[in-house]
This record gives sequence, C-alpha cells and structure tokens, in this order.
Amino acid sequence: ILSRQSRMDEEIYNQLVWKVEEEGYDVSKLHKTPHSDSPPKEEGPEDTKG
Repeated sequence: ILSRQSRMDEEIYNQLVWKVEEEGYDVSKLHKTPHSDSPPKEEGPEDTKG
C-alpha cells in the first residue's frame, strides 16, 4: 500500500488491508516500512509540475 504522505491514518490502512484481503490477497506478508518525518532535501532543480 503506497501513500504520498510519510504516514497513513491507521483506520484507512486497516480498511485497505481488509479490502485486499476480501479480494483474496495474502495480507500476512504485508509489513510497514518506517519513514522519517520529512524526506531529505534534494539538490537540483525545483519541481514546478506539482
């Protein structure tokens, strides 16, 4: 499950897990990847496309 934010609301995550489990996927292999609060500042041109 991917998110544009570094954190996902636990209730939303649980709803998504339930939904994919209902579709027949093996959710026992899911694991959350820890993320820092903010990504490191990249050098280079600024993203202006949104």
